[in-house]
Amino acid sequence: MAKGTSRYPYSPSWKKLGTSKDAALTIKPKAETIRNKALGIIKNKKDYGATTDEVADLLNLSILSVRPRFTELKLMKKIIETELRRKNSSGRLATVWRSI
Repeated sequence: MAKGTSRYPYSPSWKKLGTSKDAALTIKPKAETIRNKALGIIKNKKDYGATTDEVADLLNLSILSVRPRFTELKLMKKIIETELRRKNSSGRLATVWRSI
């Protein structure tokens, strides 16, 4: 469980002090906006859904800023993992997510 805040998943958090905490505090002012934009893309894609890499590319953001927002959206019960997989930028199969 995240230690950084009792508001998780609505606010970024961290599991241990140090760089994890620093990253959470740095992204905190932008996290809600990124989450909302990611959810908008996923909703727009309907049943086709989207991978974290696809959303990061569309938002022109690092996957490291986007991937945690997917975990938050999942915990908020706004998106679900599908059985679909698509290749990501590394050539590996990635989970396709869709909105609930």
